[in-house]
Amino acid sequence: SLQQKGISRYCIAQGMQEINEADYYDTLFQLMSRKWKSLADDDAYQRKNKTVRYVVSKGYEAELAWKVVDDLSGE
Repeated sequence: SLQQKGISRYCIAQGMQEINEADYYDTLFQLMSRKWKSLADDDAYQRKNKTVRYVVSKGYEAELAWKVVDDLSGE
């Protein structure tokens, strides 16, 4: 995480305020789409779980990731 790299909470909050929400969503969607396509699991639940865990480990919010994975899976 950014905090582990020595970046203050204040700087993280300031940076997050400057990010365009549509761009943020599009970037997350593209990242998740690539991961989704790379998984060979036939089980939709496992595929969703692995995709969400992947982006959460990269620092994205779990709540948003679940919304995006539902868009990816067509639910």
